[in-house]
Amino acid sequence: ATCLVTPFDRIYAFYLEGGHTVAAIPGKTNRVESAARGGCFFKYSDDGGVTWSRERNRIPLRAAGAAARSFWGLGKPVLSDGGVCFAFTTRVEGGTEGEGWVAVSDNILTERNAGRVRFTVLPESGNGIRNPEFGPVQGGHRLVALGSNTLFCAYRTEGLPAQSVSRDGGRVWTLPESMTYGVGQRVIKADCAGVNVFRTRAGRYLACYRNSVVPQQSGHMPVLLMGGQLDGNGVLQWSEPEMLVYDPKHSGEILCGDMLEQDGRFWFSVTQAGVVRMVEASRSLLEGVWRQKGWREVSRAGLAAEFANPAGVDQSFGVPATFGKLTGGGVSVELWVLPNHALFGETLFSTQEGRRGIRAGTLSVKGEWTVRVE
Repeated sequence: ATCLVTPFDRIYAFYLEGGHTVAAIPGKTNRVESAARGGCFFKYSDDGGVTWSRERNRIPLRAAGAAARSFWGLGKPVLSDGGVCFAFTTRVEGGTEGEGWVAVSDNILTERNAGRVRFTVLPESGNGIRNPEFGPVQGGHRLVALGSNTLFCAYRTEGLPAQSVSRDGGRVWTLPESMTYGVGQRVIKADCAGVNVFRTRAGRYLACYRNSVVPQQSGHMPVLLMGGQLDGNGVLQWSEPEMLVYDPKHSGEILCGDMLEQDGRFWFSVTQAGVVRMVEASRSLLEGVWRQKGWREVSRAGLAAEFANPAGVDQSFGVPATFGKLTGGGVSVELWVLPNHALFGETLFSTQEGRRGIRAGTLSVKGEWTVRVE
């Protein structure tokens, strides 16, 4: 379930339900145990969640027609141009192909009679948000509002995450494409858990995910954080990722679910091996990802060593004993490199002696020049 609080302090809880058992899917003769006649429903509370309404209201999915459907992947409600919208995923029962829908209400923030709350399910075409080329696994649709009646949707596939944009309040959507750092830029290499996107009250954006190409170290997979801002054309531009959550002591997948903002501070809910935690992101981390594009200064916090090699020839430097020690929980290597040609397999910086030390080198990933630190 996911919740919304109105200006008059009513809490709406939206949830998905499988529904009643049906004898057979239309057009077929076999009996099914169906979660197929379910749908998206909501109840409300006017006393802070102590008690809830006896009646429930169903949000109609007119595009479903006579086909039986299963419902899953309910997204968080977002405010957009005076209304409220959220995304969810359906799949035709007996099939495997998921598609996304957006439920939009233009009066839920002001209407006190829950029976009169209006919802429209979009897109208007009757075809959900999906790209046939991405295969059957397309779900977990999540929305953020970009302003001017524009919505951004991110969701997971069996490969890389996908993105789609609507500039008319959800009525029409672009054909989903692989999620990128910006127009014409690299794809975001998130794993099958997808990318969770959030908008702050100040109108800036955050996204967290797990990298699909980073090798797991003894079952430890960090959660990464990107900062986003709109360019002059109203298109989201994402920063390079920084590490948000890493647990060197306990193995198991770490998943980021939601973000909480209060008094200028930000917490992220993470689950790991059945344990749920709220992790606060430091202000320096947040400002770092938001200001990254225009940042041209060397980070001085905790600086252990600094070297320059403008000639670009092999050169040795004296490394202080404190460099590389993990007493603070980790170490970062910041490199400013201006390559005059693609160098693959070259060492840019190294303190390695046997199996100890740090090395930064170049490599090619699908023909692109990049740096690996190990």
